[in-house]
Amino acid sequence: MLGALVLAGIMAGCADNEIVDITPADNSSQRQEPYVPESDDISRALAAIEGISDVTIDRETYGNRKAYYFFVEMPVSHREETGQTFRLRCALEYEGAEAPVVFYTSGYDVGNNTNQLDPNEMKGFLKANMLHMEHRYFGESQPQSLNDISYKYLWTEECAYDMHRVVTLLKEKFFTGDNQWVSTGLSKGGITSALYAYYSDLHGWDDMDLYVPFGAPFFTGTPTSSEDMALGTYTVNVCGSGYDEGSDEDKAFKNLRKFPNHIANGKPLRDACLRKLWQKSPALYLAVLKAYPDNIEQAATAVVLSEFYENLSNKFSYVPYSKWAKLVPDPGIATRPEATAEDIAKVVEFIFTTSEEMADMLSSDDEDLLQTRGYTTDEVRQHRQNGERFESYYIQAIRELGSKRYDYSLLNEGSFLTAEVAAEINANVSELEGLYKDVYPNQWDGGELMKNVRNWLHTTGKHLLFVYGAQDPWTGAAIPDITDNVNVHKVLAPGVGHSNDFMTGFDKNTSLTIQSIISSYIKH
Repeated sequence: MLGALVLAGIMAGCADNEIVDITPADNSSQRQEPYVPESDDISRALAAIEGISDVTIDRETYGNRKAYYFFVEMPVSHREETGQTFRLRCALEYEGAEAPVVFYTSGYDVGNNTNQLDPNEMKGFLKANMLHMEHRYFGESQPQSLNDISYKYLWTEECAYDMHRVVTLLKEKFFTGDNQWVSTGLSKGGITSALYAYYSDLHGWDDMDLYVPFGAPFFTGTPTSSEDMALGTYTVNVCGSGYDEGSDEDKAFKNLRKFPNHIANGKPLRDACLRKLWQKSPALYLAVLKAYPDNIEQAATAVVLSEFYENLSNKFSYVPYSKWAKLVPDPGIATRPEATAEDIAKVVEFIFTTSEEMADMLSSDDEDLLQTRGYTTDEVRQHRQNGERFESYYIQAIRELGSKRYDYSLLNEGSFLTAEVAAEINANVSELEGLYKDVYPNQWDGGELMKNVRNWLHTTGKHLLFVYGAQDPWTGAAIPDITDNVNVHKVLAPGVGHSNDFMTGFDKNTSLTIQSIISSYIKH
């Protein structure tokens, strides 16, 4: 159609007896060659392996990282004979044929380019190859159509089989020497790494020399709920504690413990919080109104407390406490008779400030990405959004992994809102709880897997090093101290949140302890 219009325009502008040559000019010297994917010896070697396809190379825009992306053909189910397969996405940062291999399990997707691959200090410490694997049902690794919401094959054991197949394939066809292997991951990736060790023991796989889960919570849950209060209680009682009397951290800890009662019982502050909840989360506010039309003020206050603890736990997790402790206001300034609108606004702002907003205020990592490493605002946003496919995570939480629940026990017994009522209201309006009750009923395993893993740690012959940050709320669901099994180590890093930056983000003594344990199993 476009070509016909162009031709008509040309003819309309010519005299009747004028002949116009519309034969395309020979611009062969300017023609674009067909796109040929970049290749080298490594990509060709990967592509030659049966079961691996679509090998591509992606280079980081800033820095010198280079990754080989590829797909591994994987059975839809390792436990059932379906005869169906799907493509599971992986990425390899190559260091050398004889170098150790760090198998990084994010528990989510691997992103769309090298910039989005989770950086890990284990690679630099061991001078290792870095193998990233996408978790099934995340990113491009979909065993079923996205229109099928059954998640029939989303089980931790199926994922462990995926990991075993990827490692076995590369050991047999690519890393064929005496490479040493270490599995590691942070948060859900740390859980995935530990479960890989657990199922390896059950199935007799000898894939790894060492497993190093960072910040891995193991919620045991209850028979009637997919949530667990371990993180909430740790946030309330431990995070921010243990600092010198009178320090900014000590003052902040004491002020943080005042917030629940001031929110619940200070009418002007409570009203301001409810207005803010409506402004920031109108859909959530409407869900509360629908569930509690006759008691909206109390119900919405309970949700405000949940928002407070959600933001607080993320601040402890992702922003160094010592950096933001000085920004914690005394909530009492908002409930005094002489409190000004500015006093109230200051407290409300802290309640609803997210960890990302706090990081921006402190000019921390995001500013470094923007100014030092040259990223655009959109690229920073991509970093933040990487791995955010919540549906798949929620299903895993409902079935086997458990999830967090906040602890409202600081509320006074005679307050406008009690701890029991706050917990009940938040459970009733929780998206996760709704999925458990309405879409996937009776699929929670009662915490069986998590309990089995905790018991297994006392007897396993696998070598595991668990690392937790003392200021990380997820540490509330950490493994217990294992003293009866020399193969299992646990390190608690003082002053650290949710992090695996053991070379640069931990104190020197803790970092050296971690390095020593890793080096005793992995030579480099």
